[in-house]
Amino acid sequence: MQVGNSFFRNAIVTVNSIVSIAGGMPTAAWDTYNGSDGQLRIPAVQVGARVFTNVTVQVKGVVSVGTVQGTAQTITYTAPTAPFISIGSSTSISATTNGGLPTTFVVTTPQTCAVVANSAQLQNFFVAYAGAGLGGNLLLSGVPVDTNIFEIDSVSGSLGGHPIGMLPTSNAGTFNGIPYPVFTSAGGLAYDNIFYATGAPNMDQAGLGMQVSGSEFNLYFVSGLSYLYTNDVIGNQKPPYIPITSFFAAEVDGLVGLAGGTCKVIAFQNGNYNLGTGFASATPALLSIPVEILLP
Repeated sequence: MQVGNSFFRNAIVTVNSIVSIAGGMPTAAWDTYNGSDGQLRIPAVQVGARVFTNVTVQVKGVVSVGTVQGTAQTITYTAPTAPFISIGSSTSISATTNGGLPTTFVVTTPQTCAVVANSAQLQNFFVAYAGAGLGGNLLLSGVPVDTNIFEIDSVSGSLGGHPIGMLPTSNAGTFNGIPYPVFTSAGGLAYDNIFYATGAPNMDQAGLGMQVSGSEFNLYFVSGLSYLYTNDVIGNQKPPYIPITSFFAAEVDGLVGLAGGTCKVIAFQNGNYNLGTGFASATPALLSIPVEILLP
């Protein structure tokens, strides 16, 4: 039976009276005891040769609680393939529980690292860029819109120690005949968030719309000017601009290093009280992996 968040197997109680017999298909998997009114709700019970369903009885007393269910799980990390992660590289990460249930990962240092998993619906790319007095590392996540072409819908990373975010894609606009929907920011910046995974360039003239510390900017391509970073919010995206002198993009999967520091990941697993399982929630486990600072 279930009592609050606790589960007991082979408990024995004495019955004072029958409150109701609703019948029909059983509406639960476990007997449920309500301590406030002393009633036990039983999905199915056999009395002699007859089976009654959805029965509620008034409990007179508890003879024994039986075996306590919901044994806490333990989480065990599988050691990463390397003692550290270089910025821009990735390593596999996995954890198991004694309950055999899937484990969920959460990164507590999102500016340092990220847990990503590529799939047919979602791809993740690491981007590093540098220009005149600036540089940045980004983790782009997007969905395919054509062969090796992705619409980016989230970004992780930082620029000068400040987190980078995506500009909203709610305001439709136009820009120089770009084949994909173009959006316009509140400041007039045009972008389509299209990433060409195997392209050279990887962006078009609209590029990726992002913001850092309240300033709008984008990464985009103009023939003869290479990749650009700009803080101007002019819709036609003309200079002033800062040219990007180096650009690197690669598909990634696993635990990815975004910046120098220590990557901290928490693995956790909620309980599963299905019949035959009876495992309680696992105590969250913390994994710390240093991320190498790459020198120029």
